[in-house]
Amino acid sequence: MAKIPKLESTGKLTPLSPSIRISGGAGAGKGLQDIGKVISTTALAFQKIAVENEATTADTESRRRLKELEIEATTSEDLNPQIFEQRIQAIKQETSAGMKLPLARSKFQQQFDRNSLISGFNIKRTLNSRQVDRSVATLNDNLDAQKFEFINAGSEVEKNKIILDMNSKIDERVRLGVLTAVQGGKLKKGTLKNWSQASIRSAIATNPEVAKKDITDGVFGDLTADETAKWLEVADKKIEQNKKIVEVARDTLWLNNGGKVITNLKETSVADLIDLTAAGQINPQLGSDLVAWKTDKDSPQYEDNKSVWMELAEKSVSPELDLREFQLEVGKAIANKDIQAKEGAEFVVQVQNLFDKAVAFKSRPSLKDKVVGTAIKMFGGSGLTLGSIFNMTKEFIEGVKKGGNPDELEKSADDILKKEIKNQNPSLSNFEDIPNAIGSKGKAFRTVFDGNTQVKVDKKIKKDDGVLMIDAAGNKALVFPDGTFQEVD
Repeated sequence: MAKIPKLESTGKLTPLSPSIRISGGAGAGKGLQDIGKVISTTALAFQKIAVENEATTADTESRRRLKELEIEATTSEDLNPQIFEQRIQAIKQETSAGMKLPLARSKFQQQFDRNSLISGFNIKRTLNSRQVDRSVATLNDNLDAQKFEFINAGSEVEKNKIILDMNSKIDERVRLGVLTAVQGGKLKKGTLKNWSQASIRSAIATNPEVAKKDITDGVFGDLTADETAKWLEVADKKIEQNKKIVEVARDTLWLNNGGKVITNLKETSVADLIDLTAAGQINPQLGSDLVAWKTDKDSPQYEDNKSVWMELAEKSVSPELDLREFQLEVGKAIANKDIQAKEGAEFVVQVQNLFDKAVAFKSRPSLKDKVVGTAIKMFGGSGLTLGSIFNMTKEFIEGVKKGGNPDELEKSADDILKKEIKNQNPSLSNFEDIPNAIGSKGKAFRTVFDGNTQVKVDKKIKKDDGVLMIDAAGNKALVFPDGTFQEVD
């Protein structure tokens, strides 16, 4: 038989190679095995990657949910650890259920078991800590409630029962491990001391005089010498405070009622004044003075003491004026027939107006009151006669009653003073006449010199210490801020 020739491969391919042929024999079988191994190895690698990916994805999701559960344990109202254990197992089951590869599921579950042990421990520790805190808080709330029972206890027997109950509740927390024995002992001692101090404070607030005696007699337990001294000092301060409160209430009542009585003095009978004084409704001194006025046969017929009235008028708008004392001065002035009852009533109205803004019965005048006070001082310092000053002040105050802002009142005061000076000195025409006309102090020269009178200001020059005024004739005067002046050569 003829022998068929074989084409052997050189291992190189060229464009001219028509085909590749593999010779038979043992070498061909080994090649197929190698290719099979490569394919098998590649498939196994892809499977491992798929398992790792699915297991890692599941592990990441479970870790996130476990961490969320740990955070929730810090605020949850339910502190039962079994509930959280059930939720941990639910995370495992829910995450596993979505996995397709058995190997991935097995790997994830093994990792989850390790992770859940740590999360479970953290959650139990958190819940236990919160349970202890809640138990302590509940105990403290109960002790606070018992404190008020202790303070209001009617006898030592009742107080001892409350103390025994307090000790029992603390001992139970020690038994449960919420508190250590040392903590429990300190809490008992501290609570009893707190209750005792609260009881003393309550007694002092209720009746400091009785509390002082109880402190000295040992009613509040064994106090050291320093503690006794401290609580006695607290009681003394409370006694003084109570006296002050009573005095303020009394003085306010006297001020208000005294004002009403003076305002309606003509309609108020002597019997009414005596009754009000006896009942403590008005200041006894004021009541006595007003009764004296009511029973004086000459009371309806008298003239004002101009000096007294002017003094009261100026005081009525003064800052830091003690309104209680001022009202007594008004009452005394009425009793002495220095001022009319009607004028006393007007001063009382001013007292009531100032009282609205007063601090500790000391007046705080408004800007309007300050303008009134400045005007009265200006009239008083003008150098005119007492009668002129009295009339100017009366006229000005009558205008104040009608209203007007501070600027309008200031202009009104200037106009009144100008008019009065001109009335008293119709011949006033130059600087030489001014000192003789309005007195040696020269008060209110600015008003005359700069006003609409016979003297005209032609020029004003501002100086460091005042204003230099020059008239048409060349006469000069330096006017100081307080209203005084000095002629200049």
